[in-house]
Amino acid sequence: MEASKQQETLIKSKEWERLKNFFGFQKEDEDILGEFRLAALTYIDDVIEDLYRWFFQFDEVKIFFPDEKTVERVKNLQREHFLTLTGGVYGIDYVNQRLQVGKTHRRIGLPQNLYMGAYSFYLQAMLPRVLRSFEYDRIKQVRATTALVKLIALDQALVLGAYFDREAE
Repeated sequence: MEASKQQETLIKSKEWERLKNFFGFQKEDEDILGEFRLAALTYIDDVIEDLYRWFFQFDEVKIFFPDEKTVERVKNLQREHFLTLTGGVYGIDYVNQRLQVGKTHRRIGLPQNLYMGAYSFYLQAMLPRVLRSFEYDRIKQVRATTALVKLIALDQALVLGAYFDREAE
């Protein structure tokens, strides 16, 4: 069975819409993150490099990267993962990709605190860039920052949910 069809059963569209509503993630959040996309494309490589420099300060992270090939493969996956935050498309494929991340992290034994720490770093790196991108429009700064925080909270809920949902396999 094709992966996307297999994953389709992980969460239904109606459940995803309910979850987005619960987190307050609306169409205007999608739109403002879409506006930030061009800036995100400009910043993402620096953010990823900074993230991995930070990662490798910690022995508990290094063990998940046994060689340079793994580092480069995961950097590319991380880059794509973060770029989808500003992709403007937050449907079932988006959700199932996040659920797959959680299942993969659980399978390799990545502790949740390392996942959460990586997102903390990402927020610390991206929020100043969001503010800079909309420096002449305070309303857009607030909207973009709030939208990014909401979406990251949704991502974390999905990924961490997959850590604990044995039936999602």
